[in-house]
Amino acid sequence: MKVRRFVAANSRQALAKVKEALGEDAIILANREVSEGVEILACHEDDFGHGLDSAPSNAPASSSPPESAPPIPPGHSVPRGVGPSDSSAAMEALLGEVRTLRQALERRHELSDVLPGLSLGDARWREALRELGFSKGLAKFLAERIPSLDGPEAMRVWVKSALGRHVQTMGENQDPLATGGVFALVGPTGVGKTTTTAKLAARIVLSRGAGRLAMISTDGYRIGAQEQLRTYAGILRVPVFGARDEADLNHALAAVADRDTVLIDTVGMSQRDQMLAEQVAVLGRASRTVQRLLCLNATSSLETLDEVVKAYSGAGLAGVIVTKMDEAARLGHVVDVVLRHRLPVWFMTTGQRVPEDFEVASTEVLLDRAFDLAQIGVAQAWSAEAA
Repeated sequence: MKVRRFVAANSRQALAKVKEALGEDAIILANREVSEGVEILACHEDDFGHGLDSAPSNAPASSSPPESAPPIPPGHSVPRGVGPSDSSAAMEALLGEVRTLRQALERRHELSDVLPGLSLGDARWREALRELGFSKGLAKFLAERIPSLDGPEAMRVWVKSALGRHVQTMGENQDPLATGGVFALVGPTGVGKTTTTAKLAARIVLSRGAGRLAMISTDGYRIGAQEQLRTYAGILRVPVFGARDEADLNHALAAVADRDTVLIDTVGMSQRDQMLAEQVAVLGRASRTVQRLLCLNATSSLETLDEVVKAYSGAGLAGVIVTKMDEAARLGHVVDVVLRHRLPVWFMTTGQRVPEDFEVASTEVLLDRAFDLAQIGVAQAWSAEAA
């Protein structure tokens, strides 16, 4: 077997030399760091198994393998007494493993082509941020700026500090509904608008009393939607009205003119529903100024959340409520979306209990949960990569 040695300043340049000399089918036998940079030992695929089965059957046994025998990866061995067909099968298996190792090595070093200017350390951070749920763009942006750090905990502290200056939330000690107003909870079907409306109502009643609040439901499509809200309203002793169209909505708003806070539970609409624009227009033409609060399901993908925000954006969108955080495997995509669209997060829900599983959003808590490394195994992934 003809083994050739290639040395270059870095792995990418060394791999380029290998491909230039031996072609795309070159077999990488070993690579290591040397004083000149990186050393790669390689041979052509046609030369890799040369001589394995060519020895005559009467060749004398040897206590040591011939020089042309291919190296055996650690943890592997060639069984004794194999015949020609067994030997060929073993060689094919070994070739397959070597090709896999070569592809992994090349993919690792091609990251520097995808992300110009990044070291392997930067690429490692980028992959960790992607695992947390951040988009490729934001992960790349952050990875390019992360200083030399030792371990995922240091990375978490740095990224939280960087993001914390830009993520907008109400803060734990603030009540965004304290001054009153008309608030419509909007969003796709199944994001938890009705339950969240009940949680908001309970919060207001506990802090300011039932006499300051009224509720309106425009969800006349979902079976039992208004009845569910009426059940909550009965427990809280708060009036609730149904509204099927714009005239009903204005009539209901006039009927509760003496209440300083009104919560509107709207019908769920897909971000691709053609009627969504009309819903937004109706709320915009209401007899009292309506602030829309967009409910974002934390279990949705980043792409879906981005579509939802774009569809529901526009005048009157005051902020978002992140729902079902307890069901989400990761939260980086939520942080990514609200940061990208510069939307303030007002509240977060963490379960079905009313009103317990509900809290005013704070940047620190949101980022803490987004960077819960133990939950999604980023720490283990980082350790494996570092090894």
